[in-house]
Amino acid sequence: MIRFEEIEIGYSKPLLFIPSLTLDAGKVYALVGLNGIGKSTFLNSITGQTSLLSGKLFLNQQELQKISKVNLPKLIAYVDSSFVGVEYLTVFDYLALGRSPHTNNMGKLNTEDKQVIQEVVRELNLVHLIEKDTSEISDGERQLCAVARAIIQSTPIILLDEPTAFLDYLNRQKLIELLVLIAEKQQKTIILSSHDIDICINNALEFLIVSEKKILKNGDIINIDVTVIKDGWYGDTSKMYTVGDVAPHAQRLIDISQECLYKAIDMVKPGIRLGDIGHVIQTHAEANYYSVVRDYCGHGIGMEFHEEPQVLHYGKPDTGLVLEEGMTFTIEPMVNAGKYSTKIKSDGWTVETRDGRLSSQWEHTMVVTSNGVEVLTARNEEPYKKK
Repeated sequence: MIRFEEIEIGYSKPLLFIPSLTLDAGKVYALVGLNGIGKSTFLNSITGQTSLLSGKLFLNQQELQKISKVNLPKLIAYVDSSFVGVEYLTVFDYLALGRSPHTNNMGKLNTEDKQVIQEVVRELNLVHLIEKDTSEISDGERQLCAVARAIIQSTPIILLDEPTAFLDYLNRQKLIELLVLIAEKQQKTIILSSHDIDICINNALEFLIVSEKKILKNGDIINIDVTVIKDGWYGDTSKMYTVGDVAPHAQRLIDISQECLYKAIDMVKPGIRLGDIGHVIQTHAEANYYSVVRDYCGHGIGMEFHEEPQVLHYGKPDTGLVLEEGMTFTIEPMVNAGKYSTKIKSDGWTVETRDGRLSSQWEHTMVVTSNGVEVLTARNEEPYKKK
């Protein structure tokens, strides 16, 4: 268990503020946020590598500042985003370093130590690597070894900075599933920073979001976009929400953008062209004095998140790809109150309208059937939801 009490983290000045927060044992927490926003700083604060400028932090009821350097490795295992190995050690010897806090750093392994190592090696399928040098294995294998060493350390808290960065999709999924099992079975608190939002959602991880200090206010409109993977298949949907009482012009934009999506869905069937879909969206938006964003579009979706074809939300009728039964794709028009131009902010991620006017978006994933369409992500309140 980790407990934060009104903490400011930083160096000469505060970088992050963490309000009163408790992270329970038996859970895996996904630490997410943009690159450079402070995820590693957050993890380093728990290990004591980044100073606490104010507040208190407790690890299993013990205040961090009062824990000795000898006892800290018995409470926390930490894996950095870059593999830190020791050249010319075998994988087994490297993994055995995880038992150092329990052997008084003497390196003499007893029967229990060896059993712990062997069990983790089997769980992570590392048996074939055990006699190899750490310098001989791939980046993905090194990453798994680093995670294995952290588990072997047998601490109540495990911190993992980008533990899946060099793994393929299947191994990323397997690793997260194993960490969830370990957390529940051994009552550990595990925090992992990750960009694999879809996998974290699929495994029902709780999220810790590191972001700039932006507070929603009355009258704001926001879009929440959700991606899910089930049995290897992707689904993608988004919905608009209002905060408190919104201005009539903002609500109208939300309503018209939803109508644009619904009009497009109603057209989907074999024989229709993608240009027909784009045209009906553009026509309805512009008839209501709005514009449709050109820079982003819907997409094919299946066992990959983004596949062909691109589904433009503007266009001319009787142009583009002809729809056939079995095609699966998203329609997700962004409708702007002003002009359709957008720009990317300096963080390299956030997109905003160039003229600063409001924008609204709705999205669904659908499949073309023999006589129409099935909306795979339909919500209970929508007419497309199967009864």
